[in-house]
Amino acid sequence: MTQPSSDMTNDPSSRSPEAVARLERRYAHRQAVQGVVTVLRQSSRQEPYRFPVCTIQLRDLSDEGVGAHSETELTTDESVTVFIPPHGAEPGIDLMGHVVRCLPDENGGYDVGIMLHMRCAA
Repeated sequence: MTQPSSDMTNDPSSRSPEAVARLERRYAHRQAVQGVVTVLRQSSRQEPYRFPVCTIQLRDLSDEGVGAHSETELTTDESVTVFIPPHGAEPGIDLMGHVVRCLPDENGGYDVGIMLHMRCAA
């Protein structure tokens, strides 16, 4: 039996740069960011979430999505609003989207990806 190539493993750190570029699906530039923000989980189920408000630690942000770490497990496809507070002269913003990824990480939390919903300019 042959061993899988390093491009085929589940460990992203072992993939070649060419393999990572080939697998990358994002079209927008990601900006590394840091900070803890509040997330409001919007339940469409009859039973509300046990923890409807949680916090996430931001990792990156783009026009299309948010990458973060969460101590709370989120459900794939659930709608969320991410509240980024004001900073200095910059106003705070509310980003609406849905969870596209929530995978356990090595620190006992979850690696979360949120796809943002696009808003039309007035």
